[in-house]
Amino acid sequence: MSVAAAKTIQYQMKEPKGLSPRITWLRDYYFKGTDRAWNNEFTACSIK
Repeated sequence: MSVAAAKTIQYQMKEPKGLSPRITWLRDYYFKGTDRAWNNEFTACSIK
């Protein structure tokens, strides 16, 4: 197979089906990334 032919092949991503409302919420929250309120990033602060 040539490189040009390999680049034209398209694959579909698997999509979840039949998730519970709780798991759907958790999955959506996870994929928000840095847009969520709490994202476990280090925050520097100065203590005096």
